[in-house]
Amino acid sequence: MLRKILTIPMILILAALGGCGGVKMVLKPEAVNQVKSVALLSIPEPPYRMMNLGSPAGGLGALGAVTIAINGKEAVKSIEGVTTENNFVFGNQLTTEIAAQLEKSGFKVNIVNVERAENELFEDYSGINTEGADALIDIIVSNAGYVTEHFMFSPEWRPEARAMVSMHATSSSDVIYQETLMHGYHNPIMSGTDLEAAEEYKFDKKEAIFEAGDKVVLAGLQDAIHSIASHIATQLRKQN
Repeated sequence: MLRKILTIPMILILAALGGCGGVKMVLKPEAVNQVKSVALLSIPEPPYRMMNLGSPAGGLGALGAVTIAINGKEAVKSIEGVTTENNFVFGNQLTTEIAAQLEKSGFKVNIVNVERAENELFEDYSGINTEGADALIDIIVSNAGYVTEHFMFSPEWRPEARAMVSMHATSSSDVIYQETLMHGYHNPIMSGTDLEAAEEYKFDKKEAIFEAGDKVVLAGLQDAIHSIASHIATQLRKQN
């Protein structure tokens, strides 16, 4: 009861910050079972964020950069800065990882490079060349980065990523698999499947994220990528 009471005042703020929507879970085993080859659309780079979503006040605070001491000198660090400096492209990495995981599950995968006007799922796939694939998979990541979850029950900073997946049969354009995946950050009023962040990438304060070094920062994001890709491949493999 206490947890419910403490959560209620934050609901409207967290919904506004994270978006309260989500793709309703759809899975048609018989249709998925007919899929042998997949056209995987390239995934765009998501917007990064670093937000204290664990409290109403913190959630409304500044995004991004923090100042930390490195070798006795102050340095300004941010998620965008670390990914840029290390040529880490979340969308490309996720596309490659999903393709690899699907191939391990027995699917033939062809990555189709596409351009998008917005970071949103396509509404019409008729103009996309799927090169004879049985199904098309469209995925976008609405946000990625490091956030907190709840100021009392889950205050640690952890890597997060929210991905929306939509799979369509190319013969009919029918949706045969659709799901929203939430790695790291969970909100009771947001629709989606919760994927847990690894304990090794959780930090007591945001400065500690960058103090751990760029490799650790990126490893946390890579863990989110692996988690999302593995879940999708597992869902589809179960049907075959």
